[in-house]
Amino acid sequence: MYAGSWVADRLADLKNTLSGGNKATDTIYFKDYTFDKSTIKDTTYKRLPQKGESYIEAMSKLRKTADSTKRAKW
Repeated sequence: MYAGSWVADRLADLKNTLSGGNKATDTIYFKDYTFDKSTIKDTTYKRLPQKGESYIEAMSKLRKTADSTKRAKW
């Protein structure tokens, strides 16, 4: 299911790129990990920058989301 949603997201990005798109659709990805019971699993977080938000601001918010997710699962 995850792979299917990832493929659909990439195809949408490709369509926007090829059509010229009316807006910047750069998706920011951050690969991290989360805890699942007694194991650690890889997790990829993604976020679209908000209007007027720089890449660094968006990445900072994405990292905060990842940190809060890890803390919530402890």
